[in-house]
Amino acid sequence: MGAVAVQAQASELGRLWYLWIPFRYGYFWLMLVLGPLGIYKLLGGKVRGFLGGLFYLLNLGTLQHFYLPQELFATAYAFLPWLFWAILTKKTKTLFLLFLLSAPMAHTPTLWIVNFIALILFALVYDWRWGIKVAVIGLGVNSFWLLPTTYYFFAHGGEVANSHISQQFTFRAVAANKEFANIFDVALIKGYLFDWGHFDFTSRQFTDLFSVWKNHLEWASFIGYLAAVGAVLGAVKAFFIKDSVGRAMISVLLLAIAGLMVVFDTEILRFPFTKFSLLLMVVMAYFFGVAAEKIGKFWPLFFLALVIYMWPAFNGNLISSSEKVVIPQEYFAMFDWFSKQDPSTRIAPFPLDSIYGWVYYRWDYEGAGFRWFGLPQPLLDREFDRWNPANENYYWGISNALYSKNLPLFESVLNKYRVNWLLVDGNVINPNSLKALYIDELAEMVRQLPNVKLEKTFGKIQIYSVKLRVPTKSFVSVAQNLPEIGPTYKWGGLDQGYFDHGDYINGGGTNYPYRTLFTGRSQADLEFDPVKIPPLEKIAGAQVNKTLNTSGRKTDSLSWNYPSLSHREGYLITVEARNIQGKPFLFWIEDLNSRRAVLETYLSKNSYFEFQISSFVLPPMEPDGLGYSIHLDNISVGKETAINEIKGFEINKIDYWGLVTQQDSGSDAGTKSVFWNDNFQVDHPNPALYKIDVNAPGKSTLILAQSYDPDWVAFGATKHKLINNWANGWEVESGPRVVYLFFWPQLLEFFGLGILGSGVGGLFLKKKIS
Repeated sequence: MGAVAVQAQASELGRLWYLWIPFRYGYFWLMLVLGPLGIYKLLGGKVRGFLGGLFYLLNLGTLQHFYLPQELFATAYAFLPWLFWAILTKKTKTLFLLFLLSAPMAHTPTLWIVNFIALILFALVYDWRWGIKVAVIGLGVNSFWLLPTTYYFFAHGGEVANSHISQQFTFRAVAANKEFANIFDVALIKGYLFDWGHFDFTSRQFTDLFSVWKNHLEWASFIGYLAAVGAVLGAVKAFFIKDSVGRAMISVLLLAIAGLMVVFDTEILRFPFTKFSLLLMVVMAYFFGVAAEKIGKFWPLFFLALVIYMWPAFNGNLISSSEKVVIPQEYFAMFDWFSKQDPSTRIAPFPLDSIYGWVYYRWDYEGAGFRWFGLPQPLLDREFDRWNPANENYYWGISNALYSKNLPLFESVLNKYRVNWLLVDGNVINPNSLKALYIDELAEMVRQLPNVKLEKTFGKIQIYSVKLRVPTKSFVSVAQNLPEIGPTYKWGGLDQGYFDHGDYINGGGTNYPYRTLFTGRSQADLEFDPVKIPPLEKIAGAQVNKTLNTSGRKTDSLSWNYPSLSHREGYLITVEARNIQGKPFLFWIEDLNSRRAVLETYLSKNSYFEFQISSFVLPPMEPDGLGYSIHLDNISVGKETAINEIKGFEINKIDYWGLVTQQDSGSDAGTKSVFWNDNFQVDHPNPALYKIDVNAPGKSTLILAQSYDPDWVAFGATKHKLINNWANGWEVESGPRVVYLFFWPQLLEFFGLGILGSGVGGLFLKKKIS
């Protein structure tokens, strides 16, 4: 929907040199070689450099960073040793170049920040004056992505952690990391991936990701422990012989161990292993080399031991076989077709069966997705929900319309979010329920919509075009007499105000007392008082009075089936429970028709001394559907013990549509007709800039269908407003005029590039003068 960059994609500037080579695996192999060579150089070569580099290559940390390879971790693996070496050389040009080449590790900024802190700590301990200069060089070279990232932290820092996907998943990540936050796993540089699973497309079952390695390590782990002992001996030696480099490395060692042993219950560092393990690998490799310095002719024994320790890596298990998939040609044909369409249009992908955005394809691929890499248009994929609330609200709205088979509501959501294309991917599967995909039901729905037309078919992929009700060019529309609708809401799966009136300005005018009855997120996110919802009839309930005490990485569940519960009705479900220890109950409602979770969230936390009532509104779904199942899961992840007590629950029928359609109209409500102006042109050369030539017959509202952000500035228009509860709008006076819209934080990247360019110019000028 238009989100401020959370990840520092601009940092890839340091990797552009390689993108001319169309061989992705080549980059990983190159990084795999550069890393050990950096350790060899850092240790000064000879036997200790060779064995230190060998340790850096053959350890479980390297395995985990390459088994499911991502460029940022491979880049950090390759260049961290060279950065430590560059600090020792005290050569500004060398350090400048290596900071630039290693910038792609900042694709996830926290990885760069942790490593940068370690480098500065190392440099300050080694030579504090030089350390200050290292900090200045590093910040200057990386300012082109670091300045925009700093802006994001202060302006939008809580959005990712507050997303539903993060709320549902972060605690699992934290608990999994706690299981490996012990001295034995840290010594082996062993992390959470050893507790990970994946879907085996051959057996159609979920299996252990590292099953081969676990079997091997049952007897080979002792070699890893011996290597760790060797590294500790090297650290002791460096401390007592007063080796300045070694003592500086000890400071990094303490930082890395602390980072892996202290688990952070936060979204920013939910996977500390990926942030601190690389530092631990560098330090352990260095000290292993120091300890092995005088072994002389016995070095082949060390070589052989490390090869035996990592033997599965030599049998095709360094990079997971699940990563080696061939993307069907139909996707490339689709990419080519979309490359000829307007890039300033939106694509909505289907199916929508998973709230987590983890997708399974029949051609043996699972993951967060890949299609957006080949599409010039924005893709409303679940992967982007966490980056901006408008993305998540689109999902709640479109999934509610789809699974309720509500044709008018489905078309209303497409218009509200200016969706121009539907991408229906028949290659997607659901391992748990084929019915959850709703492919056939979607096809039947779009056949009945005259404004939705099948445009193209690529194998099992169908592309539909959507004719919007509103004239839109490059996400821009111009209207007169837009109504005002209130109140503003943050989360919701139904915008009855838009359904009734079309585009609107958030404000006074028509007021909907029950604007949002949405309960798909945490109870803290409720924007209505459940007590004020009048029940029509008690349908079911139970007095349970049961305590579940779960440990040992298990899940204990309670379930109640109601096969005759009509989907045509709306329900208010109240659950009385208390959370005694660990994670609260996971409460979810299963649609017995599609076998999917229509609602999934956790009950309130930390209610040890008293029971709390959690309330959930289940809106009407498909008119012909029958049957719901209510579930409470008590989940133990890692070493966590979960203790929860359920007292009981009730299901009451409510007049859902009667509530959400209530409106208190202002004095001028409905007295003006909206007029849409098509007499404008848009120049949109980059995501941060719009130039609009418009001739308005009267005072109008210029709408930019990108997520509302106060940092959009307008020249030629006034009064920045919230439109449709998610987009931007400005007032435009009558007559011909030119309006410029600019997202001013983009200047931070330009300013950073200027700093980088000045640094390059300064180095060349200094060379010329010298």
